[in-house]
Amino acid sequence: MHLIEKNINFLMLTAIIIVALIPLDYYSFFGIRVILFKTFFVALISIVFFAISLTEKTLVYFLLLLYAFLISMWGGQYTYLVSMAIFSILSAWPLLVRRGAIKAIDLSVIVNTYALISVVVAIFVVIQWGMYTVFGLHFLNIAFYGSSRVAVGFIWSDFSFLSLYLSSATFIVVFSAMSRRKKQLFFVLLFLASILTSARTGPVALIISVMIGIYFRVVQDFRRGVVNRRLLFICLFGVAGLSLTIPLWGRLTGRPLTLSSTGRDSGNYYAFIEFFSNPLFGVAFNVDSFVSRYAGFVDARPHNVFLEFALLGGVGFLILGIIYMSLVLREAVIVGRPDLIFSVLCAFIGFLFIPSFFSAYFLAVLISFIFLARRQGMV
Repeated sequence: MHLIEKNINFLMLTAIIIVALIPLDYYSFFGIRVILFKTFFVALISIVFFAISLTEKTLVYFLLLLYAFLISMWGGQYTYLVSMAIFSILSAWPLLVRRGAIKAIDLSVIVNTYALISVVVAIFVVIQWGMYTVFGLHFLNIAFYGSSRVAVGFIWSDFSFLSLYLSSATFIVVFSAMSRRKKQLFFVLLFLASILTSARTGPVALIISVMIGIYFRVVQDFRRGVVNRRLLFICLFGVAGLSLTIPLWGRLTGRPLTLSSTGRDSGNYYAFIEFFSNPLFGVAFNVDSFVSRYAGFVDARPHNVFLEFALLGGVGFLILGIIYMSLVLREAVIVGRPDLIFSVLCAFIGFLFIPSFFSAYFLAVLISFIFLARRQGMV
């Protein structure tokens, strides 16, 4: 019994480490990426506590990976399959561990760790920006575009990913048990850092998520015949804050906040054309062939999760991707935790504007929280 308790404590420690290492997911030591070490240990722990049960969730994971494997074999492209495998292990491990061990994990501690780690990253981003703006010094990852745009990225090379990670984490903070002052401080810090990345994805996804939440709350209150004064105040405060954010964005990043697609519409259009030319298998994960075929018009995969699924793997992969995302949202609603619902919703909305869904390992961790909470709440 004592040994079992030690094993369960080790599982809890492993879960905390998974969260704590998120900032290093895209970093490499001695040529080996940290995410590979983390995935290996998660897989190892899952094997130690292995007790898989056949559910619709495990079935969808199996079909996704099987379909991706077959397409990879056919097209000879395996990079995307590796990303999918890593994402699947990091997100689905609660489905592979026996329920007795799952019940012993304190999810609140893990979620709070996620919030605090994101705040630490935000602090680094603000410091990076301040050091460059005030002293002209730049360290870690800072990029310059054109004559004025400055993008701050911590140690992440993808500014959109960092922006979305910080923005989605704001919901974890807002719905946490922290004091009101801490929530306000950390929210401002995360939102500010998300802006300083100069990527629009995170803040826009955050704003849309909040609007969706307000809409459903207003509908709910209307049906009950209740006037929520606090919600009205939040709406007024939000409008005022948004009116200040637009001019502030340009001053902080050197990039005006506009609705311009910056060339993304062209990439999405040609991805749509390519999909219709081969709807069954798309480009079979061969993004390079797509980019080279439309050289001069396209320089990357489409900036939309559904077009990306369709282009990479055809209609079958698109259908499986939609089923998977719908399943995650359904599980989040069943769990009923607003912090997890809106964090994942924010990330999903963000991927309507950026590519590489299965490379967003922070999202995989958020999804694992949902599955963890779901299994802990099952009778």
